[in-house]
Amino acid sequence: MKLLYGVVGEGMGHATRSSVILRHLLDQGHEVRVVVSGRAAEYLHMYFPNVERIEGLSMTFENNRLDKSQTVWNVIKSLPKMLGDNFEQFISIGETFAADAVISDFETFSYLFGKHHDLPVISIDNMQVINRCKLEVSIPEDDYGSYLIAKNLVKGKLPG
Repeated sequence: MKLLYGVVGEGMGHATRSSVILRHLLDQGHEVRVVVSGRAAEYLHMYFPNVERIEGLSMTFENNRLDKSQTVWNVIKSLPKMLGDNFEQFISIGETFAADAVISDFETFSYLFGKHHDLPVISIDNMQVINRCKLEVSIPEDDYGSYLIAKNLVKGKLPG
């Protein structure tokens, strides 16, 4: 089976999990093309063939804390170029790789590719818990606004 596999590049947890799954898929004889952004691109490229760097969103940290306003500003600044660059790769992959299915580890490019080409999309990330599961914990009132933002961001990245 031909698989397009997308890995979000922010942090290394997604790349670490995906490296185990990618190894298994390749060992089973599947043809896999990987799209990945950020630091995860270098990591996966060391171990796997057919890894393509795409542009992804990233978060900005100051003193080990997420700087929300700087993150939003950096996303706004980088979005036009990122969309243009990724669109070219989107077209190129569609012309050169006839995927049978898509696997996404919280990566939007591969999700959109799958939806555009009417392919099955499998999401393996742990982030969907915040959007797709009934949480049996109370969200503290002071954190509820942040929870809603996070929930909607997760839903927006992989809405299907």
